[in-house]
Amino acid sequence: MRVRSCAAWQPSCAWGPPRGRSGEGGPVAEDKEAERVRELQQLATQGALEQILLTADEQLDFERHAANGSLSHYLDRTDAWWERVSAGSVERLSDGCFASRDRRAPAAIHELPKLAGLTARHPPASMRHLVLEMLACYTYTYRLFDCNPTVDTADAARCVLQLSAALNGDEREAYVSAHAALQSVSSRSSHPVTRTSREFTAASLLDARAVLSAPGFVALALCDLHAILSARHGAKRGGRQVELACRKLVFVTSWWCSQEADALSGICADLSAEIGTWCTELGSQLAGEEAVARAVAGAGSGALGVVRGLGHARILPGS
Repeated sequence: MRVRSCAAWQPSCAWGPPRGRSGEGGPVAEDKEAERVRELQQLATQGALEQILLTADEQLDFERHAANGSLSHYLDRTDAWWERVSAGSVERLSDGCFASRDRRAPAAIHELPKLAGLTARHPPASMRHLVLEMLACYTYTYRLFDCNPTVDTADAARCVLQLSAALNGDEREAYVSAHAALQSVSSRSSHPVTRTSREFTAASLLDARAVLSAPGFVALALCDLHAILSARHGAKRGGRQVELACRKLVFVTSWWCSQEADALSGICADLSAEIGTWCTELGSQLAGEEAVARAVAGAGSGALGVVRGLGHARILPGS
């Protein structure tokens, strides 16, 4: 997300620096900071908040947040389909596939084959880790394209194949653990094609966690991922790699739809917990780095609190 001016901010005092921390000026400094946020909020409401109106310290902190991608957390964002579609609108059909009555939800894969018709072997339980990796790649790409990856299916497919070692052929076996699957996506997201920030990665994983709230959502997300790659393949620009990725997605989706309802609910709960653990660890790392940055910036500037007060923030949940 590119920020063209500070007028995009929507200031709020909801998330400032922790109160009572020694060396940050006490109540008087906090009152001044709150007043500064209100002043900037009024300018933003009027559409008159520009970077030139910030102090030198505030400009430096604004530029730091813009550079690492975390500024996007303070801006209004498009709602994803899983935030608008009710889980109750997703039904399981007689063949085990999922479909939603809500047109805002992705369409199911047309004539998804039965798992028995794709393999005579019993897939391992570690298949769930492939689902997690593909789901993480999907929500990352979905947010990267502002909830509309179909606007440029070529670039969206390129991002998916960069993020997913399973789909591009770099990882031919199922991941040994959920941690390994998340680590793969996280490390591969640093490529120039997909690089944003660790904050963006964490936010996209929270989206994956939201999708995991309903087994039907997971099935539809896999179907939508298949649609992104199929559009690229249908344009005859994807080559053998995209064709194989589409086949693997059909297999994984068929496996998912072959599982019993209770099994799917358990898998969703387990994978959601794994994401929660991952985000908690990442949140601790980011908090430590934030503390260091605050110390380096100096206790008197107050710039960090002002920038963080300019908008809403998504907190990394561990519970």
